[in-house]
Amino acid sequence: MENFVPVFESKVKKLRDKIVKELSIPKKNRNKKRLKKMLDEIRSLKKTIKSAKKIKTCPHCGNPLWEEESP
Repeated sequence: MENFVPVFESKVKKLRDKIVKELSIPKKNRNKKRLKKMLDEIRSLKKTIKSAKKIKTCPHCGNPLWEEESP
């Protein structure tokens, strides 16, 4: 699971871009079901990323699994 963190993060970024695009549409014309699905998917992906990032080193060799981002 830890190896897929960058993939999940890129998926979240793409979904955010789609949400921003959907929100730029007038309120009457928005696809509310699609918007709600995208928001739910982002929440679940964030939860997955958060749980995967708790493990920071490889259990076999002890090397870091990914580089930490500086705030």
